[in-house]
Amino acid sequence: MKHPNKKILVPIDFSSQSYIGLEQAYNLAKINNASISLLHVINEAGPLWTIYDEDEKIVVLDKLRSKILEFAHKVIKDEDFKLQVLLRKGKLCETIIRISEEHDFDFIVMGTSTADNIKKKIIGSNALRVVSEAYCPVITIKGKHFRNECNNIILPLDLTKETKEKVSNALHFARLFNAKVFVVSIVSMEDEFILKRLNIQLKQVEDFLTKGGVECSTDLIHCKDKSRSECLIDFIHKKHGDLIIITTHQQPFGIFKYFMGSFAKEIIHGVDIPVMSIVPRLQQNVASGLAGV
Repeated sequence: MKHPNKKILVPIDFSSQSYIGLEQAYNLAKINNASISLLHVINEAGPLWTIYDEDEKIVVLDKLRSKILEFAHKVIKDEDFKLQVLLRKGKLCETIIRISEEHDFDFIVMGTSTADNIKKKIIGSNALRVVSEAYCPVITIKGKHFRNECNNIILPLDLTKETKEKVSNALHFARLFNAKVFVVSIVSMEDEFILKRLNIQLKQVEDFLTKGGVECSTDLIHCKDKSRSECLIDFIHKKHGDLIIITTHQQPFGIFKYFMGSFAKEIIHGVDIPVMSIVPRLQQNVASGLAGV
């Protein structure tokens, strides 16, 4: 087996969604020559944990590690595939984000569920919290089945601040899966200046991906009777999308960082395909320098 050159972090809580997340991560790891680390976060303040003395905690941690590996091997049958188990104490989201940064993971892959109440829609589920604050791309899976193939990648672009990272990831995954990239911009107004800029950007991205050896197409969709997210979800279904790559944006401080843009949130909750979310480290427009990627 080749030495892994990418590292994937998969939070495990023994739920059906973490199982699906692990399936997707394993499929990605095989193709991407990546290693997988399984992270389980222990709530130190939980009533069950506080009843153990220090010796008992050591025994519990050993049993927990075995249970995690047993859980993982239901998905990963390859005995030669190395898995690392990380047991950490702390708050769930903060710990996932901290560990991903400390160990310099390339991706986080995790299952998520639909927001069912107004509190979750405002504050965000655990997955949305990680998506909005992580320093590496996060792949979330809401559907009930993982995807073994990735033939069609959806890449939405607008005139806010897209990044080189987003287009580079589309190129990387398209090469890995021999997939086609569908680049799309969705507008709700008839502004000639904006339409001209979008067409220029779409052409630049198309040229960049084509030069990278990836088949792609571009679409500029006029959305009048629906929201942008609804139009994009319709486009995903029409093109039989297998993966969508979106950009989320960190807010600089305070409680505002817990509010993700409604567009990104609606896409993550609204589709059953994997969603790769990228928080751009450099707020640089794609059109300003794709050749340097």
